[in-house]
Amino acid sequence: MPAGQIGIEAANLQLRRRLLAGLRQLALSLWLSGAGMSVVLADNLPATGTGVSLSPDQIGSRLAQCREKTAALKELVEQARAKKLDPAYPLVTVTTLENFVGYALDDLEHDETQRAADQLAALEPMARRTEEQLRSALSGKIRLPAVPRYVTSPITISGPSFLARTIPVTQHTAHNPRPVFFVGYGAFGQVRADVEKFPAYGVNIIQVEFGPSNIFPREGETSDAAIRETLALLDRAAKANVAVNLLISPHYFPQWMLDKYPHMQVKTRGFLKYTLHAPEGQELLRRYLEIIIPPLKNHPALHSICLSNEPIHAEGSESTWADKDWRAWLRQRHGGIAALNAKWGAAYDSFDDVPRPDVYQLPKPMPAWYEFTLFSQEFFARWHRQMADTIHRLAPDLPVHAKAMTYTFFDENDHRFGVNADLFGEFSQINGNDSVNFWSHGLGDWAQGWPGHAKEGREWKPSAPHRTLGRIEGWVSDAKGCDLQRSVKDAPVFNSENHLIRDREMWPIPPEHVRAALWQAAVHGLSATTIWVWERTFDPKSDVAGSIMHRPACVEAVGHTALDLLRLAEEITALQRLKPQVAMLHSTAALVYDGKEHRKGLDKLYEALSFTGLKIGFVTERQLLAGNIPEVPVLLVPNARHLPSQALATLKRYRGKLVLVGDERALKFAEHDKPQEVFAAERLPYKHGETSTKALWEELLRRLPAWQVAPAVAVHDATGKPAWGVAWLTAERNGQRVVNLINYRHEPVTITLSAKGRIVSGLNLFDATPVHGPVVLRPLEPLLLQ
Repeated sequence: MPAGQIGIEAANLQLRRRLLAGLRQLALSLWLSGAGMSVVLADNLPATGTGVSLSPDQIGSRLAQCREKTAALKELVEQARAKKLDPAYPLVTVTTLENFVGYALDDLEHDETQRAADQLAALEPMARRTEEQLRSALSGKIRLPAVPRYVTSPITISGPSFLARTIPVTQHTAHNPRPVFFVGYGAFGQVRADVEKFPAYGVNIIQVEFGPSNIFPREGETSDAAIRETLALLDRAAKANVAVNLLISPHYFPQWMLDKYPHMQVKTRGFLKYTLHAPEGQELLRRYLEIIIPPLKNHPALHSICLSNEPIHAEGSESTWADKDWRAWLRQRHGGIAALNAKWGAAYDSFDDVPRPDVYQLPKPMPAWYEFTLFSQEFFARWHRQMADTIHRLAPDLPVHAKAMTYTFFDENDHRFGVNADLFGEFSQINGNDSVNFWSHGLGDWAQGWPGHAKEGREWKPSAPHRTLGRIEGWVSDAKGCDLQRSVKDAPVFNSENHLIRDREMWPIPPEHVRAALWQAAVHGLSATTIWVWERTFDPKSDVAGSIMHRPACVEAVGHTALDLLRLAEEITALQRLKPQVAMLHSTAALVYDGKEHRKGLDKLYEALSFTGLKIGFVTERQLLAGNIPEVPVLLVPNARHLPSQALATLKRYRGKLVLVGDERALKFAEHDKPQEVFAAERLPYKHGETSTKALWEELLRRLPAWQVAPAVAVHDATGKPAWGVAWLTAERNGQRVVNLINYRHEPVTITLSAKGRIVSGLNLFDATPVHGPVVLRPLEPLLLQ
């Protein structure tokens, strides 16, 4: 789960005041009036709008009317079925209404008047819109799209896709198995309770968990209760056509083991609260897997195994087993202490004198930290591989992955925690991650994500909900994580803890944000996800406070987007399979030595390239060290001064266009901070802290023609210039172009599409409407054109 939280002003009834910020925020304020309480209820008010004062009794009355309306809508859904229409989309809304009216009434019972008002503000327009949709469909005025829903069946993997059987509803879905996108929720009691409801919500997967402490409650005792409960859940899920991802949670480690082996109790960070290096722990995990995998492995509802939850490898100085493995690794790498001393510029007498760097301090740009990062990455991958190998000895075809937090792939401080996309991909069949994409609350340049300060002249004044916000991870973090994982392993991405809403978020979140986050992640390679978190609470301090299960409009957006992904799976798969036209270097050495300057350069370069229409990939340090010559036409080195000499030797054999982004020091230093000779290459000026993303983008646009890379379709704004803030990709499918576009800005952008200098028209695949001439892209509203 992400760090940080929104400050909460807790009154007796947890009454929260809301910021009114245009269409991006829903204005709701609570005050006392006479003998009773009233709320301002606003439905997408403009910044100057006013609300309607409602008492709790009035809210309850209108919720009761909503319940009556929902019953009538259910009748219309049945009429649609009787007419052989597919009511998948309206059923999502009706299911949301049916359940959330009850949740809002429950909130009133618990004096959560404001939250009940929030939900009413979303539910009433949902009911009106869906009634109009169903009556229009029944009268023949509109067509309800048919959706090929997943049915429980064997799931296989092909490149970025999960292949499974679906209900064949059109000629386009007659080929089974076909690509299936799995979208759902995690991770505790409520997903178990609601399995049968989820298909009507439009989703088809859940994540659940148990761990070693459930199987080994006491020394010498084994319990199969968790296995039996999971088998019962899998049976229900199979009947409901819902897949189940099982997190085996090695962080739920038996306390009696730690009491028996005190050396396993070391200072750690993250979920794993014991040393991973001790053989006793590794042996217990092997026994655990040998007990749980055989009875579960062949169940048709079991989608995959998630090996670890938000894994990081961080053990304090008292971890003697970690010290032992560190020094053994150094011996194997260097052979003798003299070789280490020569490379590090050190004067140790023996390997036993070499300290393991303190992970509770920020990394330092020095050889010891670079090699410790490699050691940590290789050990942590090996620890996961031991579990993967045990599982595959028992169930060779059962896919596994780990819930790696994507920011640990890129952050200049978190590289020390041992998470490496290349090495994690080697033991996995699925590119697992735990990624974040938060709404920006109107801050910064983009509607998703915020770097923690005003960017490029956009002013903002900190207001109550924003003063406690640090850097907000957004679309850049999510997309580049998918692109990195897809670059190192041709496999689906599974974000099994998809953070779309901050924990304890008490402010409105627009459903457009949720839809855009899910859709765009799929464009970048995500084929399965379980959203954090399907739980409700009345405790404002709980991690699940403010979750999506308090937000009916967002739940509806999840369901409709999931149906779109199933219906348009072939088109999205074509976009996922695009070969990179331009790639960026991802270097561990640069993260260690060049730190924030490299990471910020990479972020800005990725941002800028996203608005060129080119498919972006990555070339990693480990790929170069393995001798893999990049095949991408253009390779950019983002403000990296350090690269291992062996990796540089591979890079010298690259025959594409190499561009060094930064100053004259690019790649001038090897892995031990020693100078090295760099061959001639084109340079693109970039100064840390000075060069803006937009300036970088403008310079890239000037140079791309000479590099002979261009998108098949160009996008221009209303002035005829390249469209800033609009990301798009183009693929070919069945002889036709498919173009996906999204506007990440806060304001609408009018665009035109052209190919070879001529304006092109197309078909909006979401609603089957023709598109001619200029198109208005609203913020965070994806557009898929054929």
